[in-house]
Amino acid sequence: SLLFTSGKLTNSAEGVIEAKTGSGGPRSITGHLVNQGLVKSAADYFPVLGIYELDGGVMEGFVGVGDNGEVRVTKTPPTPTSVVLWGGTQLTTDNLPGVELWVQGGGNANGAVLTISSNAVNRGIIRLESVSSTWVSLLFTSGKLTNSAEGVIEAKTGSGGPRSITGHLVNQGLVKNAAESGYFLMQGIYEVDGGVMEGLVAVDHTGEVRITKAPPNPTTVPMWGETRLTTDNLPGVELWVQGGGNGGGAALTISSNKVNRGIVRLESVGSNWASLLVAPGGFTNASTGKLISAVGTSGPRLVQGAINNFGVIECWLPTSLGSSNANHLNGGTIRLLDAARVEWVGNSMLNDSAGLIEGGGTLAIGEVSFENRGTLAVAGTLGIEGTLLQTAGNVRLNQGALVANRPIQLIGGTLVGPGTVRADLVTGADLFPGQPPGSLVLTGNLRELPSAHTRFGLGGLTPEVDFVPFKISGSAQFLGKQSLTLAGGFVPAVGDRFTVMTFGSRGASTGCLVGRRIADGVLFDPEWNPQNLTLVARMAHVGEEPLISFQFCGEAAVHLLLEALPELTYKIEASPDLQEWTVIDSQSSDDGIIEYTDPEGSAHPQRFYRAVAR
Repeated sequence: SLLFTSGKLTNSAEGVIEAKTGSGGPRSITGHLVNQGLVKSAADYFPVLGIYELDGGVMEGFVGVGDNGEVRVTKTPPTPTSVVLWGGTQLTTDNLPGVELWVQGGGNANGAVLTISSNAVNRGIIRLESVSSTWVSLLFTSGKLTNSAEGVIEAKTGSGGPRSITGHLVNQGLVKNAAESGYFLMQGIYEVDGGVMEGLVAVDHTGEVRITKAPPNPTTVPMWGETRLTTDNLPGVELWVQGGGNGGGAALTISSNKVNRGIVRLESVGSNWASLLVAPGGFTNASTGKLISAVGTSGPRLVQGAINNFGVIECWLPTSLGSSNANHLNGGTIRLLDAARVEWVGNSMLNDSAGLIEGGGTLAIGEVSFENRGTLAVAGTLGIEGTLLQTAGNVRLNQGALVANRPIQLIGGTLVGPGTVRADLVTGADLFPGQPPGSLVLTGNLRELPSAHTRFGLGGLTPEVDFVPFKISGSAQFLGKQSLTLAGGFVPAVGDRFTVMTFGSRGASTGCLVGRRIADGVLFDPEWNPQNLTLVARMAHVGEEPLISFQFCGEAAVHLLLEALPELTYKIEASPDLQEWTVIDSQSSDDGIIEYTDPEGSAHPQRFYRAVAR
């Protein structure tokens, strides 16, 4: 029983076109049908062959648009309706709310392909689902398809088979894979314009991704094969560069001068496949950005290009960062997790003042010029393969171990214990053994520069419990100064002794102790022994004649200690010949203990000092 139309048939709002079972046989409509009413099948499939125009009407039962058919949606129906599409069909209008276009593979014993005209908008639902084993349900777009904020494009399990979209998809709504297994593939250009993805949806080989508007909720975009990002990545968007997702490696190329403000995740799902991030113009990770080198199923992780990090970089397994001649900058956080080995490639790496490198693992610097002006925070054991140069900033051991295969050069900044340094150490920095319990241990040799300053804190008599000693297993050369503070209200008694530093041997040294006054009338004397520095508490000399003692501090400075009458002001004067005297300082003290460091004291051929009360 067939109905043929020449020209156009309009099924009005009160009209009904119905196919019933009867004694069987095919049912179909051929021509241009405008449906404002009801088209219904109470029998087997009822195909519309030609043009099916949905003008506010509905379909019920097994009614579909057959191979080579055209669909037009010109008016929203009063109740939701589903239009089944078989074979090769095309949509030449927008899809409106309340309309589900079901691209149904296998419905007519063939695959299903929907071609959408250029610049169309989906405001309803497009559903890709097969009803016959492994038949394909494909959505092809010529030009651009916009999935609006209320639009849904959904792949369902059905009877299996691949699901894909080819062309330029602008997603403002929801793209969803509700299938229990298998991926829903984007082939061409996928543009996130505020929309989200759910389920196993991926951008496939040679695809391009554009992020033009941040989504309202976080969304993940898996990326297979060789893909490209041609815009910035925005907050709320995770780009998952997924090695092994299509049985091969994954490489994301980022266009020059683009910025990551969301998440870029390098993680494999197929054994040993690489996840690569290629940034020829450099990779800039903004303050909101995060780059994750995740474990997955292992395999190499590489970021090729110069790196400017102001956000977070997390490395969970061996990762190579950089390329030849690259200059890197870290003003954010680089985190080594699970003993990861991170290899830097290029000319230089600067951990700037706001930069933090933390964790345990290995920083493989090699011949890259590495300078720390920020913070290097050790957790567990952190290895340095190459030369660590610190000009400012700080190294925090946190009871961990810093291990290097070359001498560590701390020209400035700080080193804070307790913990262990397994290397030779050259330091002009401020060194804080730290808060007890524990020790600061150096298993190599120590060479202090004149600017070095070791600051001890004493909270009691017991080493490693009340104070943190500095233990040097090798030789030590002291050219800087040492000082101390008292903690927790502790006041040493006269005669108390504190071995604050031990060493295997001591070379030519001019180290000095400053800040020697510890209480009214009580001060510390440094006792330099062949293998330790011990501080001894004693009473100050109080008498009519001031007592001046001195220590050389580094290459030029002289540190003076004046023990004199209390509650007087003393001028400290210097002379080259005991004839002409120059006032270089003036101080008073309640208990008569006065300290002064003359920064140029030993730079003169000879220099005399005296204290004059006034």
